Amino acid sequence: MRPIMFFVAAIVTLHCIGCRRATPVVEVEAKRDNEALKERLINANKYIASSEQNQIEGYVGRRGWNTLKLSCGAHLYIRHEGGGSAIGYEDTVTVRYTLSTLTGITIYTDRTEHLTVGRRQATVSLDEALLQLRHGSQACLISPSEAGHGVAGDGDRVPARTVLVYDMTVL
Repeated sequence: MRPIMFFVAAIVTLHCIGCRRATPVVEVEAKRDNEALKERLINANKYIASSEQNQIEGYVGRRGWNTLKLSCGAHLYIRHEGGGSAIGYEDTVTVRYTLSTLTGITIYTDRTEHLTVGRRQATVSLDEALLQLRHGSQACLISPSEAGHGVAGDGDRVPARTVLVYDMTVL
């Protein structure tokens, strides 16, 4: 009976040792797979951002607009420079706008919002654009998705990864 128990114990021990050696290989392969996936996602996001910028530049070019390119990647076309004071950081402003997609689908019509500039209550691009305007200004803001509502959209009417066009007036 003892030789059989010794034999079973030897097999169990060898099996456990064999499993321990396989674990690091699996972990290394999993890390490589995760790094490869991360790299592919980064490249996909770079491609999407580049594609959106090309679409925005085409949109602006077809209209012959001379726009101001903001640091967030958005383009601001000022239709009418308002006669009021310049808008500054922490100023509270009322903005009326129509929001549509770059393809012309209207999302919101004549929406009015009261915003405190610099607090990013709305999108990053709208917040940054307001700092370039004066009270009474009329402008068109074309915002890439990353500076708008991003990957998820707004959870209501703005679809995911959507380039937005704000046709706005600062009241």
